[in-house]
Amino acid sequence: MTQSTALPSAWINRLFDRFAVMYGKHWLDLWADVPMADVKDAWRTELGGCTGEQIGAALKACGTFPPTLPEFLALCKPAPVPAAHRLFLPAPPRNPNREIPPHLKAEIDKLLDPDRKRDPKDWARGILRDAAAGTYTIHCGIQMAKQALEAA
Repeated sequence: MTQSTALPSAWINRLFDRFAVMYGKHWLDLWADVPMADVKDAWRTELGGCTGEQIGAALKACGTFPPTLPEFLALCKPAPVPAAHRLFLPAPPRNPNREIPPHLKAEIDKLLDPDRKRDPKDWARGILRDAAAGTYTIHCGIQMAKQALEAA
């Protein structure tokens, strides 16, 4: 990164102060053999493309041990999920007239009829009907359906 994109020194000083409070001696021991000015300059340069929000989120995500510069940079800029690994729903079929087929409309109208009388145990009868036909095989569902119909 270029010098113009480096973070302000005050940001790095504050970040290092925070790490010193969080990790104490462990943080300072990481840099025992390296001049601190060089360490801070590297952090200033490498974190130059990060926003304050990213740095704050990375700071919150730090673990038990103090991070190295590459570890902290990775926390600042999580890797994007490759497009090949994203799940997408298929596009709905195009219906330029947006008309519901008549047979489906009739079924929907029956379900939406406010005067329709419905037995609240129809679900149980449906499960037992499907179980008898061999298309429903979940034992606990069959047992619950039987118990619901036995209860008066």
